[in-house]
Amino acid sequence: MLRAATEHRVAHVLSQLLLLTFGPQTVVGEAFADVRDVRRVYIYGSWAARHDGQPGALPNDVDVLVVGTPARAAVYEAADAAQDRLGLPVNPTMRSPQQWQDASDALVQQIKASPLVTIIDRDATD
Repeated sequence: MLRAATEHRVAHVLSQLLLLTFGPQTVVGEAFADVRDVRRVYIYGSWAARHDGQPGALPNDVDVLVVGTPARAAVYEAADAAQDRLGLPVNPTMRSPQQWQDASDALVQQIKASPLVTIIDRDATD
């Protein structure tokens, strides 16, 4: 007799794989959608690299770049909400639009040179 899908020994593993593969885009997008003064939100780091097809271990966190001038507390509240849903640490980094354009910012240089997954881009819709 077949066991129910939720009882199957690989059900949890498959759901985790789907969550890691597709979940962060949706969850992070929903968590940051209503944060005021956010211009752009990207996922970068290991999760973006795996999403881009680069080989490596499954990510154990999600690195999020927020471009804009939102309140720091609102950014961390959104990150906490995404983290609660994903079951993975969500690490927000903030940059103003000017900092994002600044070629001398070492972190910005590193992020721009690596895979990025665009989650929110309000500059493209304005």
